Amino acid sequence: RVLDVCCGFGRHSNELAKHKISVDGIDITENYIKRAKENRTLPHNPNFIIADLLKFSKPNTYDFALNLYTSFGLLNSEEDEIVGLKNVFNSLKKGAKYLIDIQGKELIIRDFEKNIWFESGGVQVLYEYSLINCFTALRSRWIYYKDSSKYETIFDTRIYSGVELATL
Repeated sequence: RVLDVCCGFGRHSNELAKHKISVDGIDITENYIKRAKENRTLPHNPNFIIADLLKFSKPNTYDFALNLYTSFGLLNSEEDEIVGLKNVFNSLKKGAKYLIDIQGKELIIRDFEKNIWFESGGVQVLYEYSLINCFTALRSRWIYYKDSSKYETIFDTRIYSGVELATL
């Protein structure tokens, strides 16, 4: 049984479910969970739940947890990240593992690009990045142009080196 933390639209959860793995996908964003349910390829697997990682815990339930596509570091503070880590840990069975996929600080610094433009499915996209607080966070500004409309979202992600993540 797998817990997909910050599952977003459910693409990883759906892939696991195709292999007959029982998956609970959690995300705090209601629209993401709605879209994940619409994208579900099997009737009730994965199970998608609107949940706040700071409050979600199902003690001794999961064999494996994963947090993919760099969504670790989005909580409001490092203290909140620790609460979230503890909640996931408490939800795991003894000996279970938690896979966290992030782009480490070392790679971000090495490969940093301020602006990335591309087009996908008729949508023009600009990703604009800036490093803030002495390389402790990455500010992301995503701008989408479709037809004559512009959509924009801005968010900060704490970034960690390998050593910093291990320390957490």
